[in-house]
Amino acid sequence: NDKSIEGTERLKVMVYDDHGQHQAASTVTEITKRGYVVELVTPDRHPVAEMGFSNFPMYMKAFYDKGVTLTPNFRLRKISREGNKIKAELSSDYGGHKIERIVDEVVIEHGTTPVDNLYQELRDQSLNKGVTDISSLIKVKAQPFSNVHQNGFFLYCVGDAVASRNIHAAIYDSRRLCQSL
Repeated sequence: NDKSIEGTERLKVMVYDDHGQHQAASTVTEITKRGYVVELVTPDRHPVAEMGFSNFPMYMKAFYDKGVTLTPNFRLRKISREGNKIKAELSSDYGGHKIERIVDEVVIEHGTTPVDNLYQELRDQSLNKGVTDISSLIKVKAQPFSNVHQNGFFLYCVGDAVASRNIHAAIYDSRRLCQSL
């Protein structure tokens, strides 16, 4: 039902989740608490596809309790103005099926841009020039330290400084780098 208790129309919000973790799911939960009508769209085969097993049921229950429309298998292709509304054009990777939605707001979760400014600033000052020896990393071997007896530091880029990743990726990257020292 798109009508509130007072009889006024509730705002419709589309949340596009191209990431599948907590960011979009928690956004949907908060938006529905404020009384908005929400549709969660994802290119994944089900909502919050990257969510851990302990959190997945909690979010799905919240979505169903609040009447969230779930639209898996569709990508957001284009948004444009339609009067004072937004037209969202969606298509499926499975046969190119297309649908349109007219909503008041669109929220897009598409990951984060790596924050690597400190790494870039320090890279040329480091003994290894910020280079990770991928071959050693794959073989779980120590990084080569050709300048080990010189004063200075070694620098490696990890976690969300590399790409849109979570804290677990940073911990895993760091563990792999330090494991063979």
